[in-house]
Amino acid sequence: ESEEVGRLKEEMKEEGVRLSGELAAAKEKVMSLKEEAVSLVESNAEEVGRLDEEVVSLKEEGARLSGEVVSLKKEVVSLTLAAYGVEEYDVDEEVVRMREVADAVPAAKR
Repeated sequence: ESEEVGRLKEEMKEEGVRLSGELAAAKEKVMSLKEEAVSLVESNAEEVGRLDEEVVSLKEEGARLSGEVVSLKKEVVSLTLAAYGVEEYDVDEEVVRMREVADAVPAAKR
């Protein structure tokens, strides 16, 4: 019986050593995964920052192009009017005048 107890103790020691090794390997794996997660978060933060800058740049470009479109539309109106022989015509002034007329119509209906 004493031999059996001795054998069981030895098996338990060996099992303890094996489990300790597995635990150490699992801890290393967890640390590696944590480091990888931190790296991914940092990388994603950098990418988000870069994309934010790109969005701002695209918005600025959109505003610039929108201004160009308005200028081109005014030029088209001016050229069209010139083609019909209308000389003095201020597009901006006409837009203001049309807005004043549009604002006055609802007031006149009251």
